[in-house]
Amino acid sequence: MAEVKKIAVGTLENQEYLNTQIVTGKQSVNYQGEPLKPGQTYKWFIFLNQASSSPVMFIPFQIMEAPQRNRITSELKLLERLQKNKSVEAIALVKAKYFAEQGLWSDALQQAYSVPKPSSELSQLIKDLPNQLCD
Repeated sequence: MAEVKKIAVGTLENQEYLNTQIVTGKQSVNYQGEPLKPGQTYKWFIFLNQASSSPVMFIPFQIMEAPQRNRITSELKLLERLQKNKSVEAIALVKAKYFAEQGLWSDALQQAYSVPKPSSELSQLIKDLPNQLCD
């Protein structure tokens, strides 16, 4: 599998990028661009070369509306209460699986990568998530 060198965020309507970031050697990056609007659909543009202006793929995503975000926040709080006294990794694993079941792949990846020294189970999830995302 080739290594992603650069990502950009743009709208579906045109090829203009709202934000572009070099990601070589990074497991995660925080979005630095203008705030994205709830309900709006955007695209991640994936580049295998930092200097390239032609993405090798794009992945559409939508910013969720407040009611859905509030529901998920409530469900996550319940999951955390049910995981009381569990390790940070156990909680991250439960949350990552929850996000994956909801189709919230970037959130699932963020949770999975939040653990500095993952167990074999979490390491396997980290390997599997990109394949699920691209299917």
